[in-house]
Amino acid sequence: MDFPVAEEIDYEDLSDQQISDIREAFSLLEDITTQTVPTARLELLLRLLGLNPNAEFLQDTLNQLDPNKEGKLRFDQVLSASIKAYKVEPTYEDLINLAKSFDADGDGFLTVAEVKRLLMNSGELLSRYDIEDIIDQSGVDVDNRIRIKDFVETAYNY
Repeated sequence: MDFPVAEEIDYEDLSDQQISDIREAFSLLEDITTQTVPTARLELLLRLLGLNPNAEFLQDTLNQLDPNKEGKLRFDQVLSASIKAYKVEPTYEDLINLAKSFDADGDGFLTVAEVKRLLMNSGELLSRYDIEDIIDQSGVDVDNRIRIKDFVETAYNY
């Protein structure tokens, strides 16, 4: 996974809104004296954009980006990483792990409220009706819970 330098970044891969969102997320985490973001904050920055980078993607990204000696990234490096992250399709395992992170009691089920919170934080613009449809199709049990596997298979077409 190679990352382009600033002159090679294909901005056409991103909408104006995505570029604006990346700038805003960068500015929230930026050290204004150096105009950089610590590499340790890249995962948080990508999550602020509604992305769900896995550990392998983050490690590959940091290996390719060549942060400065202090372990900090410039905006063009973060922009390159964001373009790549927007293109990565999550695996079934990634989606299961994402759903598990919303499972407050760790029982392998999501409550309807947890599913709604997950879907509202997914980065997708879903209507109330879309969310209710996903919940209904996932199979709510008598305790008003949905098995994580059933939710992922329904919501993400696996």
